[in-house]
Amino acid sequence: MLFDYKLRNFNIRLLIYVLALCVIGVLVIRSAAAGSMEDSRVIRQMAGIGVGTLAALILSLIDYHRILNFSVVIYLGCVGLLAWVLMNGVLRGGATRWVVLPVIGQVQPSEFTKIGLIIFFAWFFDKYQEQINRLPVLGMAAVLFGVPILLILAEPNLSTSLIIIMMFAAMIFAAGLSYKWIFGVLAVLTPL
Repeated sequence: MLFDYKLRNFNIRLLIYVLALCVIGVLVIRSAAAGSMEDSRVIRQMAGIGVGTLAALILSLIDYHRILNFSVVIYLGCVGLLAWVLMNGVLRGGATRWVVLPVIGQVQPSEFTKIGLIIFFAWFFDKYQEQINRLPVLGMAAVLFGVPILLILAEPNLSTSLIIIMMFAAMIFAAGLSYKWIFGVLAVLTPL
C-alpha cells in the first residue's frame, strides 16, 4: 500500500520547527510591508504556507521507496517542464523562468526540478552504487545531469544552476565517488 505509515514515527518536533520558521517569515514580510495585514504579499505567503504544509504532511505519509519507483517519470517530467518554459515561458527582466498554469498561476519549474533531480539521482546512485567509479556510469550520470542544467542555464537562471550543481556534487560524493575522480575534476576545473 502507498500509505504504509505509523503515526508514532511522525517527527512532530520537525513540524513545529518548520512552522516556527514560517511564522518568523510572515512576520518579516509583514514588517517589510509596513504592518498592513491586508497586504497581498502577506496573505499570499500565508496561503503558500498552508498549501505547502498540507502537501508536506501528505507526502510525509508516503514511503519514499515507492516514490523512487517513479524516479524516471519524475526526471522526464522535470526535463519536459524545463523545455516548456523555453517554448511558452513568461519573459521577465530578460529571463524566461516562469510558466502560467491554469488555476495555480505562475510557477517556476526549475524549483520543482531541484526536488525531482534529488529523487532521480537518489534512485540512480542507489542502482549503480557498486559501479559508481566506472567511466560509463559517470558518463551516463553527467549526461543525465547536463540536460536539465543546460535547460536551466538557457532560461537564464544561474543561481538555480549553481544550487543544482552543488546538490549533484554532494550526492555523487555521498554515493561513494573515488577521491581520484574528485581530485582529477578539481585539478581540471581549478585553472578555469
